[in-house]
Amino acid sequence: MRSVAHGTVASVSGTLTRCGACGRDTFTTEDGRCDYCGRPKPVAAEPVTAETATYAPRRVPSVWEELRPQIVCAAISALLVVVALVVGSQVLLYVAAILLVGAVVAAVVTNGW
Repeated sequence: MRSVAHGTVASVSGTLTRCGACGRDTFTTEDGRCDYCGRPKPVAAEPVTAETATYAPRRVPSVWEELRPQIVCAAISALLVVVALVVGSQVLLYVAAILLVGAVVAAVVTNGW
């Protein structure tokens, strides 16, 4: 028998699960509530073990990994500008400008301003 702030609970589970309301790893009562805060826990709550209790930090990508698509697009645009100047084509200059603007817009949408 375990005492809780909201009264006495007759039975609790033997494993700890994370409560969505208070964020603690607590026991679950027989009616599916957190034994700390008394709020209902989600039905699909997983038991917390030593491996799942520690969270690995998320890997932060480098600047080159984030900007690789924009750098490739800018290189293609520069190549098109050179070809357009050698050939004398205004259409290729417009295509290169559109690609360059598209790369900038993609970078802004992906990473924010």
